[in-house]
Amino acid sequence: SHVDTFDFKEGSWTPAYMQPESYDGVRFPKGLMPKLGDQMDNIAFLRSVRSWVSVHGLGQTWVQIARNPITGLARIAPHMGSVASLELAGKPESQTLPVFVALNTGSGPGSGYFEPRHAPFYVNPNGAGLANTTHPSGQPAFDRRYGLLLDVDSEMRAAENPLGAAPAEIATFSGSARRLMYNTEVNAAFTFSADERARYGNT
Repeated sequence: SHVDTFDFKEGSWTPAYMQPESYDGVRFPKGLMPKLGDQMDNIAFLRSVRSWVSVHGLGQTWVQIARNPITGLARIAPHMGSVASLELAGKPESQTLPVFVALNTGSGPGSGYFEPRHAPFYVNPNGAGLANTTHPSGQPAFDRRYGLLLDVDSEMRAAENPLGAAPAEIATFSGSARRLMYNTEVNAAFTFSADERARYGNT
């Protein structure tokens, strides 16, 4: 919890193993992160921030979309990671991984009124590579079917079509998903051993 780490709230309830210590006037649990205290001159703490809601889920969403999550515009408000994607993303075809990768969470705010390519890529790594990046019938069958899809949809992806920009945006989104499939480098990025999991933690 943040009240046990960067927004440390010390009291009679504080376990001894946390070993609270002062670093330039800042109380910090040395027992939890023994080496981080030596880096205090490189860290900025924003402990004046407060939440306007007491419900954890609402507060989390508020932080993610930077506005009240129960207002009318909240449903179409983009995740702050999507905003970063809009600012940092280059040409879609030049990227393999999405700019905005959201780890260890099943769902949350999306890209809102931005293009689908700025949506968060929600993934829960399990160490066995990136799931759902192969086709049950094998790559040749997938490539054949994907090629057929491109042929059938080619007119809809044209610059001038009755549906506007939506088909092209969906094609860009699908293309980014396609680049994740059958990609050994992507699979390696989401592969880790039991020893690595133990070293860096299981949460």
